[in-house]
Amino acid sequence: MKKREPRFNITSKIAEGGMAEIYLVYDKKRYGEVAMKKLLERHCHNRKIIRMFYQEARLLSRLNHSNILKVYEVGKDNQRTFVLMEYFKSCSLKDVIKNTPLFTVSKALDVLYQVGLALDYIHSCGIIHLDVKPANILVDDALKTKLADFGLASTFFQGRFRFTRRVGGTPSYMSPEQINGRAVDRRSDIYSFGVMAYEIVTGRLPFSGDNLNELLAKHVGKVSAKPPSEFISDIPQAFDAIILKCLAKDKDSRYQDMSHVLADISRFR
Repeated sequence: MKKREPRFNITSKIAEGGMAEIYLVYDKKRYGEVAMKKLLERHCHNRKIIRMFYQEARLLSRLNHSNILKVYEVGKDNQRTFVLMEYFKSCSLKDVIKNTPLFTVSKALDVLYQVGLALDYIHSCGIIHLDVKPANILVDDALKTKLADFGLASTFFQGRFRFTRRVGGTPSYMSPEQINGRAVDRRSDIYSFGVMAYEIVTGRLPFSGDNLNELLAKHVGKVSAKPPSEFISDIPQAFDAIILKCLAKDKDSRYQDMSHVLADISRFR
């Protein structure tokens, strides 16, 4: 009996995280060169992690936007669950911030506008990301930007902002309502977007602390972040205002919709 030829040729390993590893592979059956996100072996029998993995794949498979990684297929290979995605030659925005000089205002606006387009799109699809941060943004050499990692993303259906489950996140980028275990909505993503925007243009986070409790207390406390222009003098005050409005502690005082953020950003572009 003729041995069945494997469908995938693994070219190289691209990255590894806490839940999965990503390979550049060639799919001989259908898609050609793609990225394969494969659940780590130690998680193969963890139902909670497998459920999160499938949730992310299902959400992404519903989406079709140039600033979001496209998912092609979910399957299993040697008992390990995998997701086939478009291959986007890039690095994380976190690495860009870490390894390069500060963004100019114009480059920061370009990246932020693209992230904003992606967030506006998923919000219109009834999805909130809940983990917007530089590590989950991919950027190529031409500053083409894509939003990734929907592992914490959730859907909301009943009413415009109805969503009440306690959620996780990354402490430095979490909104006050996430930290307090209160209802979250698209404005929670806008807060995290504001944290990221602050970091891109200043090279620092708006709030920091010597320990986790101190950090979280600053996010939920009454003291607002300092204007980015206090650290980088060539940041226009109007850009300060956009970032600080995203970072309002009371979500009713933030931008109420990502399209409004985009409208203000577009005035600088």
